This record gives sequence, C-alpha cells and structure tokens, in this order.
Amino acid sequence: MKFIKISAIVLASILLLSVLASCKSNNPGKIKKSSDTIGLYVSEGKLMHKGKEFRGVGVNFFAAYYDLFKNPLDDRYQDGFKTLKDYEIPFARINMGMYYPAELRRWQENSDFTYVMMDELVREATKNDIGLICSIFWNYYAFPDLAGEPISAIGDVNSKTWTLMRQYLTDIVTRFKDNPTIWAWEFGNEYNLAADIPVELSPYPELWAESERTARDDQDKLSSADVVAAMNEFAKIVRSIDPDRLITTGNADIRSFSWNLSNSGSLSQDSSENSREFFNYINPYSFDCTSIHIYKEDMRRVSPFDSIKGAIQLAMEESEKSGRVLFLGEFGYPDNADSFPDDPVEMFNLQMEAIEELNVPLSAVWRFEVLGDDLNFEINPARNQKRAYQLEAIRDLNRRLNAN
Repeated sequence: MKFIKISAIVLASILLLSVLASCKSNNPGKIKKSSDTIGLYVSEGKLMHKGKEFRGVGVNFFAAYYDLFKNPLDDRYQDGFKTLKDYEIPFARINMGMYYPAELRRWQENSDFTYVMMDELVREATKNDIGLICSIFWNYYAFPDLAGEPISAIGDVNSKTWTLMRQYLTDIVTRFKDNPTIWAWEFGNEYNLAADIPVELSPYPELWAESERTARDDQDKLSSADVVAAMNEFAKIVRSIDPDRLITTGNADIRSFSWNLSNSGSLSQDSSENSREFFNYINPYSFDCTSIHIYKEDMRRVSPFDSIKGAIQLAMEESEKSGRVLFLGEFGYPDNADSFPDDPVEMFNLQMEAIEELNVPLSAVWRFEVLGDDLNFEINPARNQKRAYQLEAIRDLNRRLNAN
C-alpha cells in the first residue's frame, strides 16, 4: 500500500485552504429541481438528461478519484478525462472513495483532505464535459472493518458501521447535490455477489492490521437481507438530500441460483420466475435504476436467459415493468485466454449489439485507467492501443444513439 509523501500533504493543505477561503421511486412525478442541475433522472419510466430522453455508453474509470486520493501530485487522471472527451465518451463510473479500511481511516482523521481531492476531480471532469456516476461504498467490508464490527453490520442501520457510512454519504451528497457533473449516485460494487455465499466457497477477507477484532466469525457472513437493508438506508439518505438525481444499486448480474441460495442455501438452478423475483428483491424499489454487470454467457441459467442478450433482456423487462431504468454498469471481455477463452473482439461486439438492439439506456465498459499493471481489460489507448477499438466503437454507438 502506498502512502502519500509529505510534499503531497503540504500541497493538499494549500489546496484546502484556498478552497475554504473561496468558497418506492417507480414514478418520480414532477422533478423538484431544475433538470439542468441534477444530472440523470427518471421521468415516467424514461432516463432523462437536461429535459431530453437519454441513452448512452460510458466507461468505468474506477481509480480516477482513488489514484488522486493516494497521490495528489499524480495528475494523469487529467489526461484520462481529456482522452475520454476526444472519444466523445459522455460519462464515467468511478469509485468515489477509498477501498481498504486503512484508507478510510485517513478520511476519518482528515475528511477535508478527502473532499478537496473530490472537488479537484469533479472540476476536471466538468472541464472535459464528462458526467460522473459515483459509487460511494465500493468495498463491502471496508466500513464494518473500520468500525470494528462484523461485515453483517452493514444490514443494521443502528450500528457503528452505519454511523460512519451515514456521515460519509451525507457529506458527499450534500457537497455535490447541485453540481450537474454528478450524473448519478451508486450504492456500491457488486454487493449481491458477496451475499449468502458459504464461507467454504468464498473465504472471508483478512482483517486489517489495525482491527479491533482478533478474528472473523459467523457474523461476518453477509446476507441478501443485509444488503437490501443497507441499500434502502442509502436510498433514504440520498433522497432526503437529493430528491431527483438517479440512484442505482451497483449490483452484478444475479447468479443462476441466487433465489435458492438466499432462501434455502441451495446452489440448485433458479426457475425463471424465481430469477425475476430475486432481481427485484436485490434491486429494491427505493432505487429508480437497477443494475447488472455482464461479461460472458452463463449456461447454468434457465434458457433463454443463459445468453448475454437473454440476461440483459430479463433485467430490461423487469426494470420496465416497475417504471425503472437499467444500468449495465459493467461489460467487456478481456485478453485473457485462461479465464475467458472466447475471442474478445467477437464477445465485445456481441455485447454492443445487445445494448443497441435492446435499447439499454445506460451502459459502461470495464475498464479505462491511467495506472496499474493489469492490461487485460484496459481500453485506454495510451496504455493498450490494441484495445482502443472499443473506445471507437462506443463513440460510434453514441453518435447513432444521439442521431435518433
């Protein structure tokens, strides 16, 4: 883990001083604020932006803020936003926070530094006309570990975990609620995949070095009920501050056995009806935007939902039934023959065709970054020219969507 140099802290302090010196939602009904100030929103079941129906494909720029938080002297995120602008990418989904509890401790000790770095990032996105979908609680165990509580405390809105989460969420939403660069608020990343899984199939993450606890125990098992309770609390808090802007769950696609696992601990295949029921359960109606992440076919699912197109179709149908919109928050296919043996170009094209044919309102490819060693998914041409065709294809699709 990297720690910020003394010079970085001095710079951040200067920035902070200068800034301080200068300065159930199925049918939302009438928008309470100007549509020019609230990013994305839903009206009568349609995704809207600045008073017009919107469809678009963006990118996952996961570490745009995260890298800046770790090193304020590294300005490569600025080049990243410029590249996205050059390719006419309308928005980026980002981790609006930290990942590990040790990093959250730094927020706890100096929240002003955390928020000033967010100001810097949002200003740069605004300069390049890039909207931001901000995922607030990316890592499911970070806040419980910081609070010294088991992971399941996420589901207890009266826990110390939620005292910290509530403060963090309230601070961020209040700070940016009137900024049109913020397109949407997202709860977290793929919490549904962490829920209900037996520990023998998915071991608990290690406790961090400064944990008040000595070991994980059965209370660290996260349930779908915990996740839904946390999501509903998130929606309640956001809506009390920012009543209209799009909010989404950040879920991955549901598993082929999610309903059975949640209800009986079984890994047996869900029926089509059970899959639809669980999709709506894990994407609560307090959110006006559902979420899935799709990378490849899942032949364990009931046909026709075992295909990429079929899985997206199920999510689209259930979202539309409830007057909500779907965010395909992650899609893509890596250059990694061991885990992903199909041709990456063919699979990417298949995903893009499904997005266009099924009229998915909001999608984001995984991933665009300016740092890191893993290039299997990387689409930033400055780092992996081989996969730059994906940005070109997204640009062309966005042009077609905007021409209609």
